[in-house]
Amino acid sequence: MRTNGLGICNQYDVAIGDLFINTCSGKIHKCRDITVNNIIVDTNGNKNVLINCRWLTQKEYEDYSKSSNFYKTNGLAINKLQFESMVIGDCFVNVKRSDHIFVFEKYSTDPGVCKDSNGDRNTLKNMRWPTVDEIRRYNNKKLTNNNKTKKEENKMNDNKQIVKNETAIQVAYNTVKSDGTDAAWRVAAKQAAKSVKAPVVAALQRTTLPTGVVGFFVSQFDTDNGEAVLAFVLGTVMGYVPQLGTDPKFIRLARELRVLGMDRFLSKVADVMLNPLREQLVEIVKAIPFETPAV
Repeated sequence: MRTNGLGICNQYDVAIGDLFINTCSGKIHKCRDITVNNIIVDTNGNKNVLINCRWLTQKEYEDYSKSSNFYKTNGLAINKLQFESMVIGDCFVNVKRSDHIFVFEKYSTDPGVCKDSNGDRNTLKNMRWPTVDEIRRYNNKKLTNNNKTKKEENKMNDNKQIVKNETAIQVAYNTVKSDGTDAAWRVAAKQAAKSVKAPVVAALQRTTLPTGVVGFFVSQFDTDNGEAVLAFVLGTVMGYVPQLGTDPKFIRLARELRVLGMDRFLSKVADVMLNPLREQLVEIVKAIPFETPAV
């Protein structure tokens, strides 16, 4: 929009929302539409021939801007010129709608009609400016509603955090409970492996094996390797004992014994055999051709 006070020469220089003066009436109007016949339609729906239109001067524009802000809180009816100067965000009162304050959003296609921020139609004859007290009450109410909404959002966030914390506590409890159960089975497996040493030694001493052989086996049971082998053998044969093989508790104990035996014994095997052979095994694997199987 220009403020040089000169006549408007080209309709394409005017944009919707621009202010202009009709030299025939001397009134300031706002552009609502532009036709192809060099006619500017103002917000009242009146047609203004381009030859009768000019831009405002800078002073006219400044005076217009100052006056438009002054009367927006006088509580009086809104006249046509003021209606045409309304911009998005201006507050007004509709006397036919319980004197409620509304916020201007845009002009309707019908002359003298605008839409508020709720999308409802308001006619000029039913519109007035709010008073200073009405604006103050409106702003206070809006601030209160915003604070209420913010408090509700904070409360919802707090509730979500409480649920999140409770969920985390429950997960931690379940984990500890599960880990505690696993630990109990580990201890039971170790106790079971130690408890069978005496009966096994007694059984070996009753055999016809040489004393030196029996002594060797008995001495090995007191080592980690011996306990590992004993635990693994015990966990394996338990599954074949009719009284034990079908009981879920003994099945779990047998598995723990096998795991205990493999953990200890295989760790020793890995240290003794695999570590020295690691480099050789890597070279062997490199030499083997490998193809990803087709899916």
